[in-house]
Amino acid sequence: MIAGAWLAQGVAHAEPVTIWLTESSPEERFLQKADRQTGGTLHLWTIDLRYPPAPLTADDEGSVERVLAAVEAGRAVWEEFEIEQKIAVDVQAALDGVGVLTEERDRADLVRALLFQGTAVARAFDPELFPTSAAAAPFRTTHDGADLPTPWVDAYALSRTLAARGDLVDGTGWYHYQEVAPRIQALPPASLEVPDGIGDVFVDGAKVEPGLLSLPPGRHYVHVARGGVIHGRAVVRLAPGEALPFPSAVTPDDLASARERVLEGKRAGIPDPVTDAAATLSRYYNGALFLGAVDGNRSELVGFGSGALLKDNQLVTVVLNADAGGGAVIGLGGGDGVSPIFPQANDPAVVDNPGSTAFAGAVTASLGLEVGVSYFLAAAGVDVHVTPGRTIRYSIDGENRHTSVYANPWGGIGAYAVRPTKRTATLAIMGTAGWMSPAHAVYGGRIIVGVPVDDRTWFRVSVGGGFGPATVWNDTTTPDRQPIATAWLRIGYGARL
Repeated sequence: MIAGAWLAQGVAHAEPVTIWLTESSPEERFLQKADRQTGGTLHLWTIDLRYPPAPLTADDEGSVERVLAAVEAGRAVWEEFEIEQKIAVDVQAALDGVGVLTEERDRADLVRALLFQGTAVARAFDPELFPTSAAAAPFRTTHDGADLPTPWVDAYALSRTLAARGDLVDGTGWYHYQEVAPRIQALPPASLEVPDGIGDVFVDGAKVEPGLLSLPPGRHYVHVARGGVIHGRAVVRLAPGEALPFPSAVTPDDLASARERVLEGKRAGIPDPVTDAAATLSRYYNGALFLGAVDGNRSELVGFGSGALLKDNQLVTVVLNADAGGGAVIGLGGGDGVSPIFPQANDPAVVDNPGSTAFAGAVTASLGLEVGVSYFLAAAGVDVHVTPGRTIRYSIDGENRHTSVYANPWGGIGAYAVRPTKRTATLAIMGTAGWMSPAHAVYGGRIIVGVPVDDRTWFRVSVGGGFGPATVWNDTTTPDRQPIATAWLRIGYGARL
């Protein structure tokens, strides 16, 4: 039987774990960064996703005994009329509950059970009907036109030897077995690729070496043992002549797809086999679990489960940004309703449409620096607006001058709704104050949305504007205060320093 001492493997650890989607341990700097983000974890990699822990359980402890009990129950009613098919079905139900073999004794017990089940199948179905009967299909293996009882095929696959007369329950069974045994033995062998470096590999309870392992076709039990714990157990059925890679919970394509999603900072879209294997690990270690991926000089983590929360250890962020776009500089109506901001004689806003607001389309650009402390944001920069074909008149020392270029150095404060600390979309909202040449103090605001390009760069869309209530040479009591406004939409980039 399966030794009870093995059940100690089922005791779960209580520690958080990071599973790296790499074939070996990442560089130390990535491990240290992950520990800062997670508070410290055990570090594993893809071998644990491909072969997740599958310790022995109480069900495993009793699985072979249940098979033997089904055999004994079948023997007790063996002489009853037309009972053989039910016996075969009951034994099969018990066999399906066996998920791992760890001892030679267990394998020998299964071989005896399979020989008994095969005899029941041979007696249950007329030889002429066996190849076509739907009821016989679960117990039939067909190769090169030969229809063979699957239990006897599986018995030979486990024992690698043919049965003797005393191994069969009665003479009729021995007669049928002698007829099909040479064909079972002649089935082309199958092969199983046993990888190196994954731990001790066991096939049908016996340790095997890495390489191409030749096996009789039929049902086989495989598992990996590492540190005294069973990993990656599987029950495989090898067809005659089949070459099968060693079974694993996830495929290389699954891992590649999961890596792409993790590098995007997303858990959604990770293939189900990876999610299932991660869930198995989460249950085994009984702690928070994170998935990690590396791409060149950067790494990314995502939390698996509600308890896996990443710490935002980057308290201060500094982002340099530049953008350009279009907008407007607007001269608002003065005390008499007429804008004096663009008062040239040929200005239709004054000559042809007195009392209206003067609107000038503008080309605009900005260069700025944002400093974030947690979600608080302080920023400074320079906006430049150019109004082709429209100029503002202003005076220096009594001399009238004109310009269509307006520099606006500014400072501002606000908040990040989503901080620029990792490869995710960001959102910032701020209020600003500054000076817009030639003669306005301007107050305004802006909203900035960033879409990640890589780990440190965002494509950004900014929308905002400002209002200057009066020129520097007007006070608030002057009727003609010459107010001005700006509005703009710009696109550009922001880079975290």
